[in-house]
Amino acid sequence: MTSRPRRLLRWVAARWIGDHVIPVGGVAGDRRLLRRGVTFPVGRALVVGPSTAARQAMRASSVDVAGTNPHAAEINVCSTVSDPGALPLGRWDTVVVTDFTVNLQRRLQAIAPACLPGARLLILERDQRSRTANDHALTEQPCTIESTLERGSRRLIVARMAS
Repeated sequence: MTSRPRRLLRWVAARWIGDHVIPVGGVAGDRRLLRRGVTFPVGRALVVGPSTAARQAMRASSVDVAGTNPHAAEINVCSTVSDPGALPLGRWDTVVVTDFTVNLQRRLQAIAPACLPGARLLILERDQRSRTANDHALTEQPCTIESTLERGSRRLIVARMAS
């Protein structure tokens, strides 16, 4: 869809529904799924991977972003989050994982010491192919799955880390 028809569609939807323009796209879908899944106080949050949807969904919270890209201005925790000891100990109440370039099992082993007792873990999967491997990685970790939300090809797993 080109930009002109998209703008026209948004304008018509805004007139029909109300003042707010209806967002369309992948980030908007991720943000809506995260807002549905966050039914608890977020506290201080860490995002591992692309962070736009998570920062928009948790607007009132302090959100840190982990990564190693020197050109990304949003990154404030310089870490690959792939090995234990890669993150500071006991800092975050909520961790959102949106990047699966590293094995989830290794990533969770790196995240676990950085979480405060009872911290929430949100895993946002955008495709169907890695679901079984991610489910196995979650069952081997010291966390309990609280809920699973799905919308299209996206899935959000909400888990609580052991205290």
